[in-house]
Amino acid sequence: MANPATRLHCAFSAGLVLLLLSAPVSWAQSASSKTNDIFKGFDLKPYTGQYLAMKDANVRAKPETKGKKIGSVKKGTRIEAVGRAKGAWLAVRKDGRNLGFVYELILVPLVDGALENDIQGKAKAAGGRSCQYTVHFEGKSPVEGESFEISDYTVTFRCQNKGKKFEFPAYMFITEAPYQLSQKPVFQITIDLREVGDSFEESFSTNMMYRRKGGKVVFDSVNQDKFKAKIKNLQEDADDIEEALSAAVEIAVQVWNAKVWRAVGGG
Repeated sequence: MANPATRLHCAFSAGLVLLLLSAPVSWAQSASSKTNDIFKGFDLKPYTGQYLAMKDANVRAKPETKGKKIGSVKKGTRIEAVGRAKGAWLAVRKDGRNLGFVYELILVPLVDGALENDIQGKAKAAGGRSCQYTVHFEGKSPVEGESFEISDYTVTFRCQNKGKKFEFPAYMFITEAPYQLSQKPVFQITIDLREVGDSFEESFSTNMMYRRKGGKVVFDSVNQDKFKAKIKNLQEDADDIEEALSAAVEIAVQVWNAKVWRAVGGG
């Protein structure tokens, strides 16, 4: 599988900061921070999600800057949102324990790319080609010098073209933090083909963006234009990680031109 740091270098601009994912959470040992009803009495909208603290942040008893400080979270801490208050404040917890309110603008959203089961699907490509595919979760990779992990997958394609059957592998990953560490929940999905390109060291990469808020996966770019088909905007609906990964596969096969298909054995 291609080195994660090398793959990310082509798709991410430089300047992402290093955070410590294992940083601890600390809070004052007040009675209110120990209870599970710390959010009782507040008007909270239902909201859930995992977040990463971009800097040290105060945890407050009320969703306002004048609220009493009852603890803190360190830069690099992962916390869980359990509700949204007015004014960009999130009610958060850690390890099942309610902490208090944290200002949302110092957090970035995360996704968990782990799969319990393989994903099976079908995809149609140009030229009458059709494929069945299996997405298998391989594990997570730390990215050297970065603040997040990526989830890695192997994609097995079993295709046919004009009665000819052929099979080939691809390698896929999703970044668990947003693109360029933005607060917008947009996550990069890349599919690499090692069999395509001028050298084994440089895989042919197809990049998609999972826009979680809008429930869409959209085609973004390729790293070698000579292998890209003449296409217009491609996008698929996706309400969760499994659907996003499937959508990325189904978009990718429409992006690949005849040179790609010849290289993988299905010319």
